[in-house]
Amino acid sequence: LTDRRDESILAGLADLLARADIELRPQSEWIPSLFAPPGPLGACAPVVDQRRDITIGWPIAKGMAEQGIGQTLVVEAGAVLAVEAIEGTDAALRRGGMLGGGRSSAIKVARSDPDRRFDLPAIGLGTLEAMEEAGIGALAFEASCTIILDRDELVARADSRGIPLVGIGPGGPDWERRIDR
Repeated sequence: LTDRRDESILAGLADLLARADIELRPQSEWIPSLFAPPGPLGACAPVVDQRRDITIGWPIAKGMAEQGIGQTLVVEAGAVLAVEAIEGTDAALRRGGMLGGGRSSAIKVARSDPDRRFDLPAIGLGTLEAMEEAGIGALAFEASCTIILDRDELVARADSRGIPLVGIGPGGPDWERRIDR
């Protein structure tokens, strides 16, 4: 391997498996129901401040993902509080929440050319638990390429706590466009 980035290690493993005639297929072929279209997952929608922070943070998160740094960003009042790196999503969420004032938003994105066999972001109950511990009040994720684990329970829990979970389409946040679920 030329480096120790996640995608390099996993691509190396995929190449090794391919030499043994084992082909890895894109995750979306096996589990299409775990991906969500753009729009809110549940009954809660981001409020004005959350929409502003998501709009500010989205291009920063996308740029960060393109550089292979990480997939998660925490923003509050227009300031980036945490950038995910090797520590992983949950630790970045906790660090961002610790630096914030309880009104931050998290953004989870994918690279523009992810290896769909293994390089897709995921959210689930653990993500929500880390957000709750950190006092993060909203999560925007990249729609159609983020794996959503335990979806029904995740949405029910987020709704019961007033935490919006919103899928953002390929053009980035567009709060004026009505999105049917």
